[in-house]
Amino acid sequence: MSVKLILVPLFLYFIYAGIFFLFQRKVIYPTSFIPVSNLPTRESSFEKYVISSGANSVEAFFFPAKGSEKRKRPLMIIAHGNASLIDFWVDLLDLPQKMGINILLVEYPGYGRSTGKPSQQSITDVFVKAYDRFLVDKRVDATRIVFLGRSLGGGVACSLARMRTPAALILCSTFTSVRSFTGQYFLPGFLASDPYDNLDFLSRYSGPLMLVHGTQDRTIPINHSEKLRETRPDAFWVTYRSDHNNTPPDWNDFWTKVGKYLKQSGIL
Repeated sequence: MSVKLILVPLFLYFIYAGIFFLFQRKVIYPTSFIPVSNLPTRESSFEKYVISSGANSVEAFFFPAKGSEKRKRPLMIIAHGNASLIDFWVDLLDLPQKMGINILLVEYPGYGRSTGKPSQQSITDVFVKAYDRFLVDKRVDATRIVFLGRSLGGGVACSLARMRTPAALILCSTFTSVRSFTGQYFLPGFLASDPYDNLDFLSRYSGPLMLVHGTQDRTIPINHSEKLRETRPDAFWVTYRSDHNNTPPDWNDFWTKVGKYLKQSGIL
């Protein structure tokens, strides 16, 4: 009887762990819950590209820096959150463009109008392809390419930075690693197929770093960014009294702080 009391719960636990392992990407990348939109209304304000990597073919939007000077400008590559699309960023980029920054939005495989399946590897692969494509663009200063990631996008930005070194890195509402969440569900971290170990990466990264987080964040609590900051106490630190989905609460204030950080880092 005592053996059965041990084996039955253990069997059920293995079933539970197996279900998590098989369906975890449905949770991390909830593509079926994100409505596919038509092309943004400001379509004329950016250039559309297709970035292909293997079976994955994704959209990319390039927003040229504003100004009449014909010289190479910095480039900011932006990675969005897991329940977002590049479409949602189109109306947020006027101020950084006016600062003289080129912007590149890269979609994730399987998101919006893009094809393929999302995973840490597939997303990183298309971002590397996008980086390499615009590294040689005549409007881009190859020595001043910045990565910005929000939420899941912070993990994407760090994964890209493992492959291509940025001039500066901005992480907004970002976690230490996906493995840090598995304990909440009584599961071991090694089951995470896409670990996005940002804490490990920042322990090796010595370039300019900006960390942004909402003090009221209930999705990714601020202690995640605080742990990242412990690894890099020199980081440019910004907090807002806001929850996850409304950080930053004021985009003009956010971009102004980004501009200050990039000036301190020699990018602007």
